[in-house]
Amino acid sequence: MTPITLEYAGTERLAADWGFGECEFHPVSKGVSTFTVRVPGGDPAAAAPIPFEAQIIIRVDRVFAAGAFSGGTILFKGRRTDNEGNADPQGRATQMVFSDVWYDLAHIVFQHYWSVRPVGSVANVNKYSSRIFLFQDISAGPATNWSYLTTDAQITEIINYAHTLCGAAVQIGTIDPVWNVPMYSVKAITCAEALLICLRTLPDCSTFMDYTTTPPTIHFRQRANKTAITLPYAGSDAHSRYHKSSRIKERPDLQVPQVVIQYQKSAAFDDLTYLDFPTDVWPGGATGNALRAMVIPIDIRGSILNTARGYITSAAFDPTTTAFWKSQKSELDRPEITGLAVVDTAVNDVTHPDGITIKDAAGATVSLATYPYLFQDGGVAGWMTLGGGGGAVVVKEVIISAKLKYTERRNEDPASKKFSTVTAHAHSARVKLTNSPPGTQYYSTIAHADPGGAIITGLAHNIYNSLATLRYEGSH
Repeated sequence: MTPITLEYAGTERLAADWGFGECEFHPVSKGVSTFTVRVPGGDPAAAAPIPFEAQIIIRVDRVFAAGAFSGGTILFKGRRTDNEGNADPQGRATQMVFSDVWYDLAHIVFQHYWSVRPVGSVANVNKYSSRIFLFQDISAGPATNWSYLTTDAQITEIINYAHTLCGAAVQIGTIDPVWNVPMYSVKAITCAEALLICLRTLPDCSTFMDYTTTPPTIHFRQRANKTAITLPYAGSDAHSRYHKSSRIKERPDLQVPQVVIQYQKSAAFDDLTYLDFPTDVWPGGATGNALRAMVIPIDIRGSILNTARGYITSAAFDPTTTAFWKSQKSELDRPEITGLAVVDTAVNDVTHPDGITIKDAAGATVSLATYPYLFQDGGVAGWMTLGGGGGAVVVKEVIISAKLKYTERRNEDPASKKFSTVTAHAHSARVKLTNSPPGTQYYSTIAHADPGGAIITGLAHNIYNSLATLRYEGSH
């Protein structure tokens, strides 16, 4: 019989010395593995010798010499999670159940920090929340575009959270699947539930613990990467495990001829909403209309595109013409004014003191080559740009000054011969100039864009391949 010892609180004894009779180790993939001991004659009303959730270590093949155990192998590490007593006329007994660290994972809510700004604060802080998008990496913070996490990266994040922040006695081992999958919104799920979501699309992946490390190491291995083992048959092995019986049968019904992933994604474009139904299939051309075809509908977060729009109306103009000055100065456009003319049509020429000047509010000269058009209507925004990479649209307020000459009758009598001659009278007009071409020009930009969830290609192929190898069911 293989010697089995149990260590609790630094004390290691043989199972029999703890009063244990039958012992059973039940390893489970993707769930809680347990080690159960039966205590014949145990008092159901008495306190258990090992407290609830106390940590223990189970070892096999130990050698006791000089008052201490040595050698052997660690078979199991976990904590006591159950103590059941029962009694009948033939006797009484108690049974204790020890669960491995998957029990911890099933009782720790998975959380991630979000960068939030408390009311009244001027800075962001990281605050943990159970509202999570699995397979989305938000660790870079709100100033950086979020990226996707592959299955192995998401599994690693879950295990590290449970170990580092919650004290779970577990560390990451080998993780085979490096798949891209759609984001998955969850609330208040445990670490174990989050791991099962990661493994949902991986039918050929199983989990197992290596209890010989400190803390125990959890591995996620796909069938093609696992090592074959030999179990005893019609005899026993080195651990005195005796073969009793075997049962095995094929499961071709678990293989599928097609995998069809049907995505549904909404797209909101300003006030309009569209639905898109892309698919990811394997083999190519699969429709899902086949016996045992796997059809998977997935709703993914829709895209949002909001645009900002505006317009500017402008016109060509010429400050050297009397038509311009009449349009700006109503007193020059009267029947009493005759012979109206611009004294000097030179523009922004310092050698012409009577010429036309165009200046902004600060007194700086403004060139008509830069702002050649007269703004008439609309509104300018910082995001407006000229077509063909012509730079920003600008509307600039300026003062145009010129000297004009004209003759003016002194009264309203048409027969009056009284005239006054003005040889150089300074006039100014406050107008807005722009570089937006004449006519009405419409401008738009993307005000807000969210691509939504990504259509994951290749996932159908990965699922198909994971199901392609014939599986078996049975016991040994």
